[in-house]
Amino acid sequence: VDAAANVQVVRMTVGRWGYEPNTLTIQSGVPVRWLISSDGNAGCASSLVVPSMNIRKFIGAGKTEINFTPTGTGTIPFSCGMGMYRGKFVVVDATAAATAATQPIVNPSPTTDDIIPPKSSCYMRTDGQIICQ
Repeated sequence: VDAAANVQVVRMTVGRWGYEPNTLTIQSGVPVRWLISSDGNAGCASSLVVPSMNIRKFIGAGKTEINFTPTGTGTIPFSCGMGMYRGKFVVVDATAAATAATQPIVNPSPTTDDIIPPKSSCYMRTDGQIICQ
């Protein structure tokens, strides 16, 4: 979220294999500037449909911008005109997202060194168990 502009900028690329990324997280109640780039060779994926937002847009070569403001939380699905290529927005509560961003990480994910001691020799047994010495 660009706090100065009070807008969320999300970027997506349209290609012959669909949408990348195809899951985008946004905040409810904050305007969205959806920037979409394409090389023009996207085939079916160039016809973008967001039924719940009443958006139908052809994505040609270059950059396309779509603006909207999500209301409520949940999922906003989008797809190509034929429904073959799909994606979604995950809409989260803006207040909860801001609070979560300021909270310290209490239980961080373990690093490789936490799982496998440095300079260990490890192998996998036939039952799938990993043994390190």
